[in-house]
Amino acid sequence: LCPSATATGAELFAGNCSSCHGTAALGGTNGQPPVRCSRSIADAVTSGRGSDMPPFALMASPEIARVQTFLDGIRLAPRDAPRCRSGA
Repeated sequence: LCPSATATGAELFAGNCSSCHGTAALGGTNGQPPVRCSRSIADAVTSGRGSDMPPFALMASPEIARVQTFLDGIRLAPRDAPRCRSGA
């Protein structure tokens, strides 16, 4: 999905991240890590993570910031906190 200057963080996450990291950002079914509790996704988005995650070169800093704001705003259920600590 090509990022849009008008897309919200939730829309950007849904179109670019949720297929691997899950719709709730708690990790994918194939072992992809949770990103719901990540303090900063910018490096991973711009540089990728080896063969596990390609870089998203078309996503500019403003779009990355909107995704980060979306992730920061998701309320974490107490049952999910251990997953974040182990995978973030």
